Amino acid sequence: MKCSDSRALVKQILPDDRLASRLENTIERVNQFTLFGNQVATCRNVANHVASEYARLMVVFRMMRVTR
Repeated sequence: MKCSDSRALVKQILPDDRLASRLENTIERVNQFTLFGNQVATCRNVANHVASEYARLMVVFRMMRVTR
């Protein structure tokens, strides 16, 4: 659900503007936190991939040193 869509839904459910505004702000914060969480997860996946490839290269270099 997009936040722009949530605004109309909140106003339908809650006639009190103050409560509607508070709920709308909460929805926006949850949305921002979700986006941030997704960015963190993406960064972790990239970091894990880089670390895995680095470890693989280190094994290859060690094998090359042993076979020389």
